[in-house]
Amino acid sequence: MSGKGYIFLYPITKEFVMTQGMVPDFLKGRYTGGFGSMMLVNYADSNVGPYSELLFIPGKFDYKGKRWQTISKIYVSSEASIVNGRKNWGIPKERATFEFKRLNEREERIIVMAGETRILDVVLRSGVIPFPVSTKFLPFHLVQRENQQEIISQLVLEWLAQF
Repeated sequence: MSGKGYIFLYPITKEFVMTQGMVPDFLKGRYTGGFGSMMLVNYADSNVGPYSELLFIPGKFDYKGKRWQTISKIYVSSEASIVNGRKNWGIPKERATFEFKRLNEREERIIVMAGETRILDVVLRSGVIPFPVSTKFLPFHLVQRENQQEIISQLVLEWLAQF
């Protein structure tokens, strides 16, 4: 897969995760902390064609004696991504429309709509100093559940960061 995206990491409270984190039932009451993350990606190429996605990972959860992360909410722009995401990874993808509008060489406005609901409307500014970043040595270990079956996966990201 290749494309362009933004990753936001932030400290998150247990109270927020329990009340607003959209935690799946099998992980409720198992929150252990850690950083939450939001990822906004515009894939130019993937095994299901080009598409965009906005996803939320609320932090880490204790499950079967290990600490896992989970994608508790995800919006995508492609029906093929919805079908394959649920079938292959147990990720509860939902349909949304994405608008990426370049404002100038360093700023971009992104709007994500789920039906008539505005999920995200943000202007992001990239920096001028690019450098490579990878999660190869500290990947996101994910657990999802689809049709009462746990699906374990590992998310490794490599990108050129700009600050």
